[in-house]
Amino acid sequence: MAGLRNESEQEPLLGDTPGSREWDILETEEHYKSRWRSIRILYLTMFLSSVGFSVVMMSIWPYLQKIDPTADTSFLGWVIASYSLGQMVASPIFGLWSNYRPRKEPLIVSILISVAANCLYAYLHIPASHNKYYMLVARGLLGIG
Repeated sequence: MAGLRNESEQEPLLGDTPGSREWDILETEEHYKSRWRSIRILYLTMFLSSVGFSVVMMSIWPYLQKIDPTADTSFLGWVIASYSLGQMVASPIFGLWSNYRPRKEPLIVSILISVAANCLYAYLHIPASHNKYYMLVARGLLGIG
């Protein structure tokens, strides 16, 4: 009985052993390279996104104090949370959208929202009042994007 269990644990899940006909059909060398290229691009994208997120996170409080001196630390919490809330709301919507439509559509809309939100964030100092609320909206839109 123990020998049977060990044999089944050693059996590949996706087909026969490498080099057999079934294995070659499951993934060609071209697909293998393409898959790993995609994974490396994903790693690079996530790294750059994390670096950008950490740089922006460090500058939010001084920027918020500069554009609106009436902002307090509890409002800072809302500004920081708005990014995650926007992401939480938009992720399932964009996921469903990409399941039923061409994947380029949600990607392009996401990029446009991100560019618009970054432009709004960059020019927060220009309006005469309510700048902290514009920052809240900009961070929420960045999360959506």
